[in-house]
Amino acid sequence: MPAPIRTTQFGQYDRHSGLFQAVDANTLHKATGYAQTSAAAVKQVLDRYPPVKAFTYAMAVTSALPVTVFAAVSGSAFLGGLATAGTGIAVFQGIVFAITGFVLFWFLLGAFLISATIAFWFTLAFFGVQMAKAVSSRANEK
Repeated sequence: MPAPIRTTQFGQYDRHSGLFQAVDANTLHKATGYAQTSAAAVKQVLDRYPPVKAFTYAMAVTSALPVTVFAAVSGSAFLGGLATAGTGIAVFQGIVFAITGFVLFWFLLGAFLISATIAFWFTLAFFGVQMAKAVSSRANEK
């Protein structure tokens, strides 16, 4: 990585060198607009379809702990590899990643199945209530 180039003013760096690429305001404004549009669309879908919202929340809650444990183990293995910087440690780190990734897969599969089950029963109850309301309102019309 090239070092930033100093300009004539002390403490100022050339923003067009190295990793300091300038982003023009128009591109940044467009990206912000796209992000806000996407967030609004997701919020609208979650508000319009409660079963999707239930699945999303259930998936987030049930997968939070396994992902946190995986991140902690991976981060500590990475830091251990950086601290010792040996080939044997790198192999060990790969083994740790493989084992914890395998375990994480099963936890996330379980989280998905729990979330899918919760969403299924919530969907069944939601549409059951909607159907009961529709039948009740039709019975009251007659």
